[in-house]
Amino acid sequence: MVNHLTGFGLSSKEAQVYAVLLKLNSAKASEISSIIRLDRLETYRALQKLVDAGLVETSMDRPKRYIALSLEKSLDQFIEESKTRTAELVEKKVRLLQELRRITVEHPEVSASTFTIIHGRRSIHEYASELIKSAQKEICAMTTWIGLLRTMNSGIDDVYERSAKRGVRIRTICEINEKNIKAAKRFLGFSELRHVPAQDSSRLVIVDDRELVIIPNPRVTPEASKEICLWTNNHELLRIVKKYFDASWSAAIDGLTMIKRVEKNKPT
Repeated sequence: MVNHLTGFGLSSKEAQVYAVLLKLNSAKASEISSIIRLDRLETYRALQKLVDAGLVETSMDRPKRYIALSLEKSLDQFIEESKTRTAELVEKKVRLLQELRRITVEHPEVSASTFTIIHGRRSIHEYASELIKSAQKEICAMTTWIGLLRTMNSGIDDVYERSAKRGVRIRTICEINEKNIKAAKRFLGFSELRHVPAQDSSRLVIVDDRELVIIPNPRVTPEASKEICLWTNNHELLRIVKKYFDASWSAAIDGLTMIKRVEKNKPT
């Protein structure tokens, strides 16, 4: 079954986790981890990706249980996503050709501005990962406390870390609280980090002052399949958003200082 599931776009780990859930109907992450002998963190990441893909649901139990949806419905969903993916590949082809023209043109500043809408959390994460990989000098990111957790659950934190090792400067602004303090500590290993109070603003990523991704707050689009984001290389919009980011950065609290405050006030 695992081999067949990977043929529908799941990674080997995701396929193993999903196969176990299909057999058990529902299970805790610890139970799944034990059955397939997979690291607990890797199990959680695989489960989160399955949830994001709409293949698995979670219960309200504590600890929560994961519930596999109908295999037939899941396969139908994969087919629909493949159709969407094909359309997205066409969009990426256009982008790649535009980038090639920008590189080969003697004066790149004359290239036209482009705006693209990406649909679905999974596609957004893939798009953001590719954008981060392309960074040469600096990445500026602003997110919410839950956005920071999703960055880790989706594995994008690893993409950030590899960029940092290449010498790319990374600046991240987000709310730091008890719920995401582990993620905040993880980011301190490769990113400059600052705290802002709880906010309902959109999330954004700016790469090398040339490309921008804006994602509405998840409270606005809570369902993974309905989440959208805007990508653009429009110079004027980039200038305005970067100015806003820099102002927020100057007013924000140092990340390490905030982590210490949270840990000091955390109940024992």
